[in-house]
Amino acid sequence: RIFFAIIIGVVLVVAIDYLLGFYRWSLNYVLPGGLILLDVALVILRFINRRNWQSYMAQQILVIFMGILPVIFILNGWITDPLVSVSAIAFSIVLFVTTLIMGGRAARMELRRRFHI
Repeated sequence: RIFFAIIIGVVLVVAIDYLLGFYRWSLNYVLPGGLILLDVALVILRFINRRNWQSYMAQQILVIFMGILPVIFILNGWITDPLVSVSAIAFSIVLFVTTLIMGGRAARMELRRRFHI
């Protein structure tokens, strides 16, 4: 629920930006901020649900794929301040890699089980 609430919130703020003249402040700051907020929420949920932390790996991969969207916007010139967007995707990737490293065999087995890798 938290995941989809943040996504819907970001979409609504982008729509508000579009209605106000589309100055792209939502793409520059709100979209990457939403991705970072999703990452922080996943870290908090992992600490709360310590016994089943592997179940959040699929959401981490989804956040990484959603982080590709700001990169596409940077390449198209829609984002004028790429530092925040690059930081958001880097944070997502670092979080996933640390989950793989710290999770060890359990993390790799979860990826194999979910994605047949």
